[in-house]
Amino acid sequence: MGSAMSRVKDKLVDPGSARFRNVNVVLQPSGTKAVCGEVNAKSRAGGYSGYEHFISAGTAEFTWLESQVPDFATAWNEVCVR
Repeated sequence: MGSAMSRVKDKLVDPGSARFRNVNVVLQPSGTKAVCGEVNAKSRAGGYSGYEHFISAGTAEFTWLESQVPDFATAWNEVCVR
């Protein structure tokens, strides 16, 4: 779970300000694991922008933030909702 949260932080403007909640490891039908949860961090303006969902398999390539991916809801429903 730690590497997934680190990859999420890598995608933030202010990684040191990251606050996580509702973080869960979800076993996929393929046997791999995904980490799903919510993160809140400071924006370029210096204030917290509000919690948003994320999905991470622990690599930069397979880490997505809700605000950065079109149709994130579909991915969330396929990967995180069990």
